[in-house]
Amino acid sequence: MRVQINNTPENGGTGDTLKVAFDKVNNMTTELYDNVDTLFTSIGAFPTLVSELTNDAGYITAEDVPTTWVISNITGLQTALNSISADTTNNINDIADLQSASITNSGDITDINSALAAMLQTINTQNGLITQINADILGIKQRLNVLEA
Repeated sequence: MRVQINNTPENGGTGDTLKVAFDKVNNMTTELYDNVDTLFTSIGAFPTLVSELTNDAGYITAEDVPTTWVISNITGLQTALNSISADTTNNINDIADLQSASITNSGDITDINSALAAMLQTINTQNGLITQINADILGIKQRLNVLEA
């Protein structure tokens, strides 16, 4: 099959319909897939593993030796990894500080609760005394009323 190119002006309204255009694309793609075995036989190699494919100046080609990427060869990767490692260490230290502060605050909260419980007990005792004083005052008033009568 020959390459089918449509050189009509962009958005000119004179080109193929979407169906016709994609039928052409599908036909060319099918032809390529049907001839892939012939293509790799002609270059003398047929890759069977993804590791056999390497990037060769922007093109994927079959080679006998797979490419190994070394971290130091990837620009900026080691710096980024070091930064992530430092951030992780800082986060771990921050978490440890928060845990320590939480334990300290827990002790403070316990102390505050104990102080509040003691205050409540004092208030309840004083309320009992005030109730007794009110009863005594009422008794005195009643005696005064009897004496006046």
